[in-house]
Amino acid sequence: SLFYISPGSGSITGLQSNSNYDWVAMGYDTLNKVVYGFSNIVNTRSLYALNLVTDTTFLIMTYTNLNIFAAEYDNTNNKLYAVGFSDSSNTMQWLYEVNTFNGQEIAIGALGLTANKTVYNAIDDGINGLAYDPTINELYGISHNGDLYTISTSTGVASLIGNTGTF
Repeated sequence: SLFYISPGSGSITGLQSNSNYDWVAMGYDTLNKVVYGFSNIVNTRSLYALNLVTDTTFLIMTYTNLNIFAAEYDNTNNKLYAVGFSDSSNTMQWLYEVNTFNGQEIAIGALGLTANKTVYNAIDDGINGLAYDPTINELYGISHNGDLYTISTSTGVASLIGNTGTF
């Protein structure tokens, strides 16, 4: 299920029930009020869009050889970024720019990080979360091990900032 948590009150509002979408990575387009979700677990590896205005979900693309573990929408430059690896690259993670109309992925570059795939995430040094800071035009990634990185949106190279600690 997808929820909105109010930063002020902490109240929780359901936005959509889990309609058998197993999204492991998402990005939110604030202008168009669309959540993009990548599935990897139960269903075929796919990219979906959830329009929060019309409350409709639709399939954009089905992937045959791409495993996505993190995504973020850059609302400043209107780009959907994703981190994962193809079946052919085995464990080397790549940064992709994904076309939100047809799902076509463009490989920007290798992060320089390897990861072992589990059912729903990338373990070891694998990036499992992305965040974009529009005030400084910077993409961040966090690994399974708690390492925080900046990720170049032009080359894909990840640079270690430090470790956030374990939970």
